[in-house]
Amino acid sequence: MYKITCKITLEGINEETVRLKIKRGSGFWVNECFYHKYRWDEFGTYLDVDSYIYDGDLSNIEMIWRRALSNIERSNKMINFLFGAKIINEYPNHYNRDLETVSKIPATPLKSSENINRIHNFICALNNIVKSETKKARDNEDKLRKKYYAAINYCIRSLDAIDADLYEDALLSIYRGVEILAREKYKTFEQEIINNFRNKFSEFLDEVVDETYGERHRQLFEEFKPLISKKLMTDTRKILKSLRELKIFSENDLLEMKNLCDVRNSLSHGNTEENEISIDLLAKGLYVLRSIIAIMILDKKLPKAYPFADLVH
Repeated sequence: MYKITCKITLEGINEETVRLKIKRGSGFWVNECFYHKYRWDEFGTYLDVDSYIYDGDLSNIEMIWRRALSNIERSNKMINFLFGAKIINEYPNHYNRDLETVSKIPATPLKSSENINRIHNFICALNNIVKSETKKARDNEDKLRKKYYAAINYCIRSLDAIDADLYEDALLSIYRGVEILAREKYKTFEQEIINNFRNKFSEFLDEVVDETYGERHRQLFEEFKPLISKKLMTDTRKILKSLRELKIFSENDLLEMKNLCDVRNSLSHGNTEENEISIDLLAKGLYVLRSIIAIMILDKKLPKAYPFADLVH
């Protein structure tokens, strides 16, 4: 088994001082990485992170070294997602690091806190999505977990893009993440929409042509159905309908997301100079995306799902 230890600095995108609201000297796990020795001084806030490599081919030292650093980079980005801000600005391409041989993962006593519990609860819930015994059910759960990871990665991309002042890229990443999860949510009530359409069609037959919906009308209805499921229910409408069904967003949230979808659609048609993208719109989009992930994975609203940090200007 091998280990790499890196030292990281926590800092806001505008060089603010970051406080994680955990006890000095404590730490937490994110997958194969243990973040520990949380500390701060007048110059900054710091963590050490250990990345363990204990499975797969352990004969290629160069590959092990790359895997360890890749684990740290992925975990750093996950921390940025969980805190909703790019508080780890440095990724491990320039860390001072040495590969160590270790016989076991040492005991890592943790000082419990609300933030640490939230980090562990989220990671645990994400890793435990695949839990069924049958292959078909496990395959479906694995596909769902991959969609959650995709949405999280789009959120991370948007944070990186905002940090680089690439607002168009940030908006497109937010939209894509919301779209993935909204499509998943839409599946749960799509049949209800089709049934409502069938009922309206039946009422039309009864009131206008004095006929009762029956087998001979079914083929005609099947021809109409794609107009509802594919033409009328556009991605924007599916997104807004799904957000409304989650029952956690205000009318203002929905209005802002309609605006974000409209800007995205305009950009997709090549109108790159006609759309002003404000940081407030991006902030609202990130709030909505992280809220969807929280409610779908943890069944909790955003303020109760994620850890939080203080930024001191």
